[in-house]
Amino acid sequence: MKIFRFLLLLLLCFLCFCLPPRTYAFTYVNSVHGRETHLAKVQKIYIENTFGNADRVAIREALDRWQYALNGYFDFRTETADLAHGSLDPLKEADSGRAWLFMKIDSKNALVVFHDRPKYLAMAFTDKIGGNLLYLVRDRVSNGEVRGLVMHEMGHLLGAQHRRDDNLMQPVYHDYNAQCIDQETLSQVAAFQHLPLDNMNYCVYLDDQIIKED
Repeated sequence: MKIFRFLLLLLLCFLCFCLPPRTYAFTYVNSVHGRETHLAKVQKIYIENTFGNADRVAIREALDRWQYALNGYFDFRTETADLAHGSLDPLKEADSGRAWLFMKIDSKNALVVFHDRPKYLAMAFTDKIGGNLLYLVRDRVSNGEVRGLVMHEMGHLLGAQHRRDDNLMQPVYHDYNAQCIDQETLSQVAAFQHLPLDNMNYCVYLDDQIIKED
């Protein structure tokens, strides 16, 4: 019986970390006005090389969704950062506001313990509080949650705050709300970045039907 319970627990752990994320039916509302003609803001992003390939794919998907939602007003450009064996330039650039830095940590990291955040899955620190840094507490996160968490934390880096509404920026992670970028989230970012909300592409959920993404 003990062996059976152990095998069942092992199977559940495997399913939590290896199955693809649930996805939901949604569509993006395209701008009727189109983007104004001007240069996009180039945002340099360093991604620490400790992230695995699947994580990098999920991060790239999060960036693509934000770039589409922002309708080309931002151009996200990524580079790999080797903080363990390389220079500290990525940290310096993030601290000065010239770049964002995405880092992988675990729940025993002093940053998590110091901020007394036992249940946090990810954290973002903007230049106002010493950063432009995005931390993913990887040992608390399943493979299917990476993209949604990065999308949420990017919202903070772009100027959005937590909202109690049922959307991407709600404080507690839920995979349904982390699939795409809603109008309320975009309205915060547009106001902070001085961009026209009417020219953004926000998503609306069609229903609760689970679908397979392209």
